[in-house]
Amino acid sequence: MKPKKWDDEWLIFSKRSRAFAFFALGLFLVIILIKNTLIIAPLSKVETYSYKTTLSYVNNPKHKTLTFETTKSYQKKKKQLDKWKIPEEPFDPNTYTEKDWQNIGFSEKQANAIMNFADKKGGFQHKEDIQKLFVVSDDLYDRLKDVIDLPSKQMKDKEKSKDRKEGNIVAEEQVNTTIAIELNSASAEDLLQIKGIGPFFSRQIISYRDKLGGFLDVEQLLEVYKMSQDKLSEITPYIRVDKNFVVPMDLNSVTFEDLKAHPYIEWNVAKSIIDLRNQLGTFETVDQLLLSPHIDIGWLRKMKLYITVN
Repeated sequence: MKPKKWDDEWLIFSKRSRAFAFFALGLFLVIILIKNTLIIAPLSKVETYSYKTTLSYVNNPKHKTLTFETTKSYQKKKKQLDKWKIPEEPFDPNTYTEKDWQNIGFSEKQANAIMNFADKKGGFQHKEDIQKLFVVSDDLYDRLKDVIDLPSKQMKDKEKSKDRKEGNIVAEEQVNTTIAIELNSASAEDLLQIKGIGPFFSRQIISYRDKLGGFLDVEQLLEVYKMSQDKLSEITPYIRVDKNFVVPMDLNSVTFEDLKAHPYIEWNVAKSIIDLRNQLGTFETVDQLLLSPHIDIGWLRKMKLYITVN
């Protein structure tokens, strides 16, 4: 009888034993894999995501353009604000001369328009009257309002409201709609007094006036969005236009963006004006615009009061 080779037989697994062994090994590997996924993978995923996000943020051309444009816009706005010399002491705008307004930073034309506005209105009554001047931006008014030596209309209205509640005022103020309102100096609130003009047309008229630089004729209101001939006929008895309030653009300092924003100036015309100015150095007369192949005498006549040379 052959001796039993117990060690060889011990190393030989049955089919069932091998299956159990593979199952146990597979289960062990699954547990290890799950553990690594729950602990290591999230950290790796977060780090990878953070890296990719940062890399994308830094290398994204759109991001660089946005940052550049934002910075450029900020610098331009800052430069515009820095040119103003805000009075250190409170001042009464009704005592200011054209020279005083120019000392703040307004051009001669703008100072003249301010004086005309004050004359037509019978002087400035409230701080907010300065804000009605379309040569005064919101940013500039925010810097001026604290040194304007005039009462605030908002405070006055609050006092009136208080008086009405206490019974000190018997009759409400009556708006005189028989007086024609001047379009180039009127505020949005002034326009609301006109029969036939509501908040929508009030905003549209002010917006279009600012783009033009002022109205030269009542008929220009037909260029306002949604304005009809019937509507214009309805409001014409209550409006008028004073050309002295028109503020022209100086051809020697106006930007390309300002030119193309004007309703009567197309992109190619604006570019030709800038190109011509670069060639000439400076314009001596507005008639030099006729040197541009994109400008004719008809257009120049239409624009005469909207452009100037200083």
